[in-house]
Amino acid sequence: MGDADITLRHLARRPLRLEAPGEPVPPIESVAVVLSGRRRRLPATGKRRIAWPGRPFSGAHFRVDAVYQRTVSELRARGSVLWLVFTPLARNATAAALRDIVREIHAGAKTAEERAELYTALLVMATIDPWGA
Repeated sequence: MGDADITLRHLARRPLRLEAPGEPVPPIESVAVVLSGRRRRLPATGKRRIAWPGRPFSGAHFRVDAVYQRTVSELRARGSVLWLVFTPLARNATAAALRDIVREIHAGAKTAEERAELYTALLVMATIDPWGA
């Protein structure tokens, strides 16, 4: 694990430690969400240097999630409305599926503000051409 990775994890855990002192902090996983790219599956994990060349590794370890390579059902199965915003990029997205996703976001969002943010993200994702066609 690089210094930067340790620092990022420490910063992410700090609010949890302050919220519940003495309680164990759940594991935190770093994820790189990839919105477009090659058709061949990306590796499940990645490691990127964030230090000057020639210096010891000081970078970040993370899980790679190429959402554009997923299906609508795979994104739905994650059980969170957050992942639904990426469905326009899914390799099998259709207009009918997206109508269902809009209904799911409407039902699953906790507040009107959250719903608006999710709809905005969904619209932004709909403008991306994940395969560069």
